[in-house]
Order: sequence, then structure tokens, then C-alpha cells
Amino acid sequence: MLFVSDPLLAFFGVPQRVVRFPIAEAQSATLARWWSNRLALPTKEEMTMWEEQEIQKRDCDVSSFHDLRYPRDVAYIHRMHDLPSKAAPLQG
Repeated sequence: MLFVSDPLLAFFGVPQRVVRFPIAEAQSATLARWWSNRLALPTKEEMTMWEEQEIQKRDCDVSSFHDLRYPRDVAYIHRMHDLPSKAAPLQG
């Protein structure tokens, strides 16, 4: 979802073969917490390592990386729902 070279640039709705609105809502909640500094952004190294591990684990090429057909869509949306719950609470 984040551009590794500049994590202030995000791409919503890129996952394919998913139900778009729940994914976009979960992505928005996660991104809002990252950009409000309530949740630590992953480092560039962590993002790059995660991407490389996913490519190896799924044995896919770049053209099918965002294909999240079942059950990957479920795992992704659960991760997007879990991340915001780890954010620091709002003050005030």
C-alpha cells in the first residue's frame, strides 16, 4: 500500500480479486494511524524485506503480486484490521 521510497505516497485499492470497499476501509484506517503518528511506519528495509518474502512465499512475479484471491484476501484484510488496533489512543 505504501511506496517504499516515499511512504507519504500510498496506493489504495490496488489488490485484485477482492471485495474493494472493505479492503479500502481497512487500508484507510491503517494509513490514517500511520500518517497521524499513532502507529509506527514500517522502515524501508522492513517493507522491502516483506515484499521479497511475499514474492518467494507465493512464487509469483510482479504482474500477479496484487492478486489476492481467497484465502490471501482474508489474511490481508485481517492484517489491515489488526494494525489500527495497535495504534496509540487519541489524546483529549
